[in-house]
This record gives sequence, C-alpha cells and structure tokens, in this order.
Amino acid sequence: MTNDPRGSNWSKWDLHVHTPDSIVQYYPGQKKDAWEAFLKDIESLPDEYKVVGINDYIFLDGYRRVLEERGKGRMANIATIFPVIELRIDMFGGSGDKLKRINYHVLFSDEVDPDTIQSQFINGLKKSYYLDGKTKSWDSLPTMDSLGRLGKIIFDGTPEPKRTQFPSSMKELGFNNLNFNLETIRDLLRNPDFEGNHLTALGRNEWASFPWNDQFIADKKSLVQHVDFILGASKTVAEYDRCKLTLKSQDVNDKLIQASDAHALSDSDKPNKIGNSLTWIKADPTFQGLCQALKRFDDRVFVGEVPAKSASVQENPNKYIQNVSVAKTAVKFEETWFDSVTVPFNHGLVAIIGNKGSAKSALTDLVGLLGNSYCEELDYSFLHKDKFHAKPEMKSKHFLATLLWEDAKKIAKQMDGKSDSTEPELVKYIPQKFFEKICNEIAKGNFAQFDSELESVIFSHVKFENRLGKSSLRELIKHKTEEISAATVQLAADLSKINRCIVDIEDRLSPENRQTIEKKLSAKKAELVVHRAQKPGEVADPATLGNDAITSSTSQIKTKGLKVRQLEIDIAEQRSKLAEVVFEESNLEKAKNKIQLLRSQFAAMRAEFESLSLAGLAFDDVAKLTIKEKPLNDLGDEISTRKTSTEKQLDIKSEASLFGKKAKLETEITALQATLDEPNRLYQSYLKDLKKWEKKEAAILSAKVDDSIGFYEGQLRELDKLPATRKELEADRIALSENIFEQIRKEVQEYKSLYAVVQDFIQNHALANEFNLEFDVSIVNDAFHQNFIDLIDQGAAGTFYGKAAGKDQLEKIIEKYDFNSCEGVVRFAEEILDCLRNDKRNTTGAPNPIASQLKSGKSVLSLYDFILGLKYLRPHFVLKMLGKEMNQLSPGEKGTLLLVFYLLIDKGDVPLIIDQPEENLDNETIVKLLVPAIEEAKTRRQVIIVTHNPNLAVVCDAEQVIRAHIHKTDKNRVEYITGSIENPKMNEHLVDVLEGTSRAFKIRSGTYNLH
Repeated sequence: MTNDPRGSNWSKWDLHVHTPDSIVQYYPGQKKDAWEAFLKDIESLPDEYKVVGINDYIFLDGYRRVLEERGKGRMANIATIFPVIELRIDMFGGSGDKLKRINYHVLFSDEVDPDTIQSQFINGLKKSYYLDGKTKSWDSLPTMDSLGRLGKIIFDGTPEPKRTQFPSSMKELGFNNLNFNLETIRDLLRNPDFEGNHLTALGRNEWASFPWNDQFIADKKSLVQHVDFILGASKTVAEYDRCKLTLKSQDVNDKLIQASDAHALSDSDKPNKIGNSLTWIKADPTFQGLCQALKRFDDRVFVGEVPAKSASVQENPNKYIQNVSVAKTAVKFEETWFDSVTVPFNHGLVAIIGNKGSAKSALTDLVGLLGNSYCEELDYSFLHKDKFHAKPEMKSKHFLATLLWEDAKKIAKQMDGKSDSTEPELVKYIPQKFFEKICNEIAKGNFAQFDSELESVIFSHVKFENRLGKSSLRELIKHKTEEISAATVQLAADLSKINRCIVDIEDRLSPENRQTIEKKLSAKKAELVVHRAQKPGEVADPATLGNDAITSSTSQIKTKGLKVRQLEIDIAEQRSKLAEVVFEESNLEKAKNKIQLLRSQFAAMRAEFESLSLAGLAFDDVAKLTIKEKPLNDLGDEISTRKTSTEKQLDIKSEASLFGKKAKLETEITALQATLDEPNRLYQSYLKDLKKWEKKEAAILSAKVDDSIGFYEGQLRELDKLPATRKELEADRIALSENIFEQIRKEVQEYKSLYAVVQDFIQNHALANEFNLEFDVSIVNDAFHQNFIDLIDQGAAGTFYGKAAGKDQLEKIIEKYDFNSCEGVVRFAEEILDCLRNDKRNTTGAPNPIASQLKSGKSVLSLYDFILGLKYLRPHFVLKMLGKEMNQLSPGEKGTLLLVFYLLIDKGDVPLIIDQPEENLDNETIVKLLVPAIEEAKTRRQVIIVTHNPNLAVVCDAEQVIRAHIHKTDKNRVEYITGSIENPKMNEHLVDVLEGTSRAFKIRSGTYNLH
C-alpha cells in the first residue's frame, strides 16, 4: 500500500492503457518484441506519472503479464497499476448504419487478486446466443477459444456475400459480437469480494452517441448517473473542457477523466498513445486515493499541463516548507522529546491532530519560530516561558531545530531562540493566544495590533506602480498627506494663539482678579482722601507787598518754572514718540523676518517641486516670488532717523537735550530762590510743595499711570467688555477646530482611495461576499481618555473627580458623539469644556476653575490645545462583517472575521499557520464560512492548522494529516505520524482523535438517524 508521508500530492494518472495482446488491439508495425517495447515505454514515462490503469477486454492476460514483470522489478517508476475490465453492453449508441455498442469499464483495486476477478466476475459473464433460431448455438464463458467458436458459428451462419466484411480472425469476429447485460454486470459486482474495491466508468464518446430522444432519455441518463466517473480521450485541454461543460449543461455526471486510451506506443503519430494523458490527480497513488479524488473531484482532479499549485511551488520554492527536523544537542539531558524528529509538509492544507497535551502546538510554535514569525513569545502555547522554556530546566535550550524550504534553504535555531524583527517574516503564524489577545484589545478599543495587520494587508493589494516607491502603507499615507499635515500644523498654531488670548481673558475674568482690582481701587480712593487732607497750607505771595527786587526774582522764578513745566510736557511727548518709533522698528524687523521666512519656504517649495520631475515642467512656469526690499530699507532708514533725533532730545548727558535744558532752568531757579528773603522763600517752598502735591493727586487720578484710580477703573471697564471678546475668540477657535477636522476628512479621502482596491477585491470575491465583508475608513477617538487623564488631577474637585467615577463619566461623554461628524466633534469638545468649567457631579453645576483641576506642571493652554486641536482624532481603517464593526461583534464573530481576514483578504503567499482556528466558533459557522475560506486559502499558499474539529481536517479535505502523540512513559518521546486522509491508517487516527473512536462515531451516526 503506497503512502506518501507528505499526504496527497499532484501526480499524473492514466487509467486507460491497452496492452499489446489485448483482443483486437494492434500496434502499428507490431513486432514480436511488442511487449518489451510496451514495458520500456511505461518505464520511460516522466516522474510525474504515478498510476496506470491496464485496460483489458474481458480477459486479464495483459494485467497478469504486467504483474509478472513488476515481480521482476520492472516499471518501478509507476506507484500503482490497476486492472481495468472494459465491456460492451447490450445498449446501442449512434444511429443508422453507424450504431455501436456502449463501452462499460470496471476498475478494480490493485489489492484485489486477479484470480478473484477471474473467478468471481469474468467467469460470471456467461452469455447465450440463439443463432439457429431453436436452441442455444453458443452458451459459454468468454475465453479465447469459446470466442473463436462463436466467431465460426457466426461466419458459417452468415450469407456468403456478407462474409467479406468480417475480420479474418474468428476470435476477433466472436469478440466483436460479444456484449453483456448491464444488470448482470452490476449483480456480479455486488459480490463481497468487490465491495468497496471497484469503480465503474463509461466511455464518453459511446455514451454521447446515445441519442437524446423520448425513447432513450431515461436509459441514457440512468446509465451515466450510475457510474463513478466518465472516461474520455480528449486530444487537447480545450476539447476536454468542452466535453466537461457539455456534461454539466446536460445536468448529468460530469466527473470526466481524460486518459490516453493508448492503443499505440509513445513514438506513434496517433493521439491514442502511451504518455498522452493530461490528467493530474491529487491523492495517494492508491485505490483509496482515487476514491477520495472522485468525492472531491473539482478540487483533486486537474486536466492540463500542470496544476496551479504545482506551478506555484516550482516558481516560488522559497515560499513552501519541505520539512522541519529537530535534534537533541545535550547528551546529558535524559528526556527524549523531539530528538531525531523529522516532519515533512504538504504544499496544500496540513491538519495537525492529536489528543490534549500531544505536542500539536509544539510543531506550529516551532515552525513559527524558525519562520521568524513576529509573534511574541507570550503568544506561543508550547514554546512559552511557563512551559517548554520554563526554568530552571529550560528544556528548549537542549534542542536544535531546522526548517528546510523547497529551494533547499535551511534555517536552524535552538528551540529557545527568538524571532528577529529586523529580518523578513517568512511565515504568518496565528497562535490561539494571538487571536484572544487581538479580540480582547479590540473589545477595549485598542486597535493598534490589528491596525498593523490591516495596513499590511491593504498595502499588499496596492499595485506596485501605485506605491510611489514606499515600503509600507504608513509611508505611503504620510507621503500623500504631507500638505494636509502642514496645513493642520499651521491651523493648530493659529488655534494655540487664540487659546492663549482666551486663557489670558479667563485669568482676568476670574473673581479673584476682579476682587484684587476692586481692592486696589478702594485703596487708591482711600489714599486720595488722605492725600487731599495733606494739601499744603496757602502762603501769600510777597510780591503783593511792593519790593521791586523780590518782585523781579519772583517773576523770573515763575517764568522759568513755566518753562520747566513745558519741558516736562515736551519730555513726555518725546518719550511717547520714542515708544512709537521703537514699536515701528520692532514691527519692521518682524516684517523682514517674515519676508525671509517666505523666501526660505519658497526655496524649499521649489526644491520639492523640482524633485517631482513633472515631465520637464519648470517651477518658474508655475510660480514666482517677487520681494522688493527697497521700500523696507527706506522705511528702516526713516525710522532710524526719527529714533536718533528723539533719542538726542532725551539724552540726559547732553546740555542741548530737553533734560539738559530742564536741568539748567532748575539750577537757575535754585539760584534765584537763594536771593529771596524769608517770606519769599516760604512762598516758593509752598509753591514747590503745592506742585508736588498736585502732581501726586494727578498720578492718583490719572488713567495713564499704573496703580491709579483711573487705571483700575479702566481695568474694571475692560473686564466688563471681555466676555464679549472671549465669545468672539471662542467662535474663532471653533472655526479653526472645524477647519482642522476638514483636514482630517481630507486624510480620510486619501485612506479611502487606498482601501478601494481591497473593497473591489471583496466585492468580486464570491466567498468574501458570503461574509458580507466591507472596508471603510472611520475617524476614531484615539486614546482621548488617556491623554486627557494625563492632564487632569482626578484627586481635585470637579466633574472627573475619582479614577473610577471620572473614567465612567468621561466614557459616557465619549460614547454620545459621532466623531465622523464635524458637528459631533465640536459638540463633544464643548461638553468636555463645559464639564471642566462646571462641576457636573451635582444638579446645580457649580462653577469650577479649570486651573484647579490640572496636574502639577500642566497648563490650561495645553489642555485647550489638546481638546480643540483634535490630535486625538485620526482616520482608521475599519473592517466590517454583517454591517458591524469589529468592536460590535460577539467573540465568535470577531474570531470568524479575523480568520476570514487572514484566509481570504490577506494576499500574502508565505505559509499561513493557525493554531485551532475553530476555537469559539459554532459548527454551523465552521462548515458554512470557515471551511470554504480555508479551502480557498490553500489554493494560494501553504496552510498549516492545529485542529480538534473533523470539519476542518476532513471537510476541508486536508492534503496531509499529522497525528501528534507524546509517549510519556518513554522519556516524553514525541511522535508525528503523517499521511493523507485517504490512507487507511491515517483514517483510523482521524476517527479515533476527532470522532472519539469508530464505535463512538457509529453510535452517534445511528442516533442521528439521518437519511
């Protein structure tokens, strides 16, 4: 019994080869050594030929000869040779003078002894002919001699003119007239010796000649529907496809197998020759393999040059694992475990089965490690720090594992090794814990891990020419949204300026600030009362007494005093002018800097534009920048002149300045005052004190002086105007926030353009449509909660007081709003601000200073910039199933969506390994959705699964089954038994492990009572 440990593989089969001595079969130019030529021809078939069906008419002579030669070591290149008995039945095809019998084929298992076929089947094909009209002229078993007698009877009983049409051989004439009843054949095949050991087939051409008319339809359809397959000898693939399509359109059995129907050697110019088979069958080269292939005909039978999967392996040998092997490296380590273990892998679907704790996941963990899967160690089931990596033994360090690829490349690692994130991921491994982790993260609103997977898959669908030279979706998105990001940064800066103004206004509008101003105003008014009570007592002017000398001095003092007061006015004016000119100078410098920045930005824009290489388009043809510096320089000169002139007037050291003139006058007044008598000195002192008092009163009252009644009254008037100003600024910042949201929307459009190709793929994929899958882009609130809490002190009184209560309050607010809507985003920001300004823990909503709720070192400005700058919003790829996003799906639905994502949407072609994909899925979902997804995936890539579910191993028609087992009484020796589903021994393992033994399965089958 042939059993390939790698399971079901594609090989060429030819189920219809005639031997040289079959009745009426003549090779062109047949020689005495025809048999030797025939055997050599079979031996020269290419390596892909594994099965040959030796076709005999009634007799087994040719098949016996083949078996005899195989016993001598001949035809070792062919794995299996089946006996095929071809019979003509008593039904006609064709019409008119072109009538011919229908050929019926019986293919026996090679395990059935030829003598049994002879005695229990061929010897039962007794036939009687009444050729003389009265008695049985011929009533014999079909042998060469009896057919010769039949031919002689027919020849002798035929009018002589008709005999010229007969062959010269009486045996051939007898054979040509021999046919059998179909029911007789079927009765003989019911023999227990043939139960489950035979298959039946019709010749397509003969059956096709059976007419479709009202007298034959029932027989025609019944005949084809009752056989296991149809045999054809199409010359080309196109002809085969047409024939198969015709059978399908006629709603009949369309299991058409192309065979050579070889009547000639391979060097013949006739089409029906050895080696002219186009049929590939994916199965063990055994009778059981053929039976399995017929059950899964569309998946396991291919007619053409080479099956797609075989071609893929030939073209991409670096994407298919050949085997994994393990050797123990520590002699002193007594336990056996994986020592000397080698496990081959099929290129299709590999199902790993075994009882609990049988080292199933050990095998997938090992392939994941060797294939540099990016899974974390904690995701592994077997190669885990608490299991095979557990200290102090750390058993994994004692074993060296090697992964062999079909391109002969080997990768070796100690079993305690790690994956390298800087190296390519050669396999995609999805451990069971990885599924659970992603599902749990999604349930908590954390999409980081899955987003990374999603972006990778989307990027795989983007055509090479559309990737713009970028190596990842993130890079591509960044490139396509650079201008949007720059605009967002500028808008955020503008927003921060407004927020700074609003923060300043809010600080000034605080009750404490008003109270401080009012207290300072009251203090100044009290100071004024005290000051007025301290007004100097009036002193009479001595000039009124008539002393000319005193009068002259007094007059000069008065005149010079007036000049001093005028100089003080002039000094104040010049200072004001100097302040203005300094302000102008500062603004001019800012203007120059902005012009310089514009020049730099324009130069950067030019360089970026030129890097785009737009078909020779010059930047100057698109944009030019003209900067006229002369007006700026002229204005600078004029300002400098005015500043110099003003500074000269205010130069304290210069006698020609206003300060110098004032000092001279004050010196002269002092000298004049010294010439006065006592009454005049008292009077001048009074005038001086009065002037000082008046100056102080003016300072207390003036609005132009800090710390004055006028100043504080002005501040209070300004405070009354601030609410309106704040309202205007808040409207401006909302407008800026909305503009920032529009930039995010523009990013969304770029995201949509990238996933469109994936959505098209889904819409055009019948199986993906079954899942009602769809891609979308959503604007998500990305970790607002965490960033907000980093700013807020939840130990301070306010709406968000308390970690648990504050978190609940914040989540309730977040859940209320649609972040894909500009209105929703604005209303969300406004409610957050309202909850900060007012304590919502009670019905009154008492006002609450925002600053008092911030953590140390955090500012109200940074809080406003965060809330209204919308940095917590970002476009997010969304994968939906059944109209629901992932976070809305049940655990089972999440698992289904993730599996479908990896099996159908992921265009990756590296091996896909999944540990227990059926976990958390009900059987209906497994059969209806998961099974077809796996069947589709295995056509594109190597798929390895660990499973406890027979629906996945059997219904998915795994090409290879690996049964894992640990011999715990033999030093924990791990054993992996491999083979195909159709292999009887593996079939037993499947039933024992997945169905709970054959007896249990039969009991359940009987209990269900299905018909």
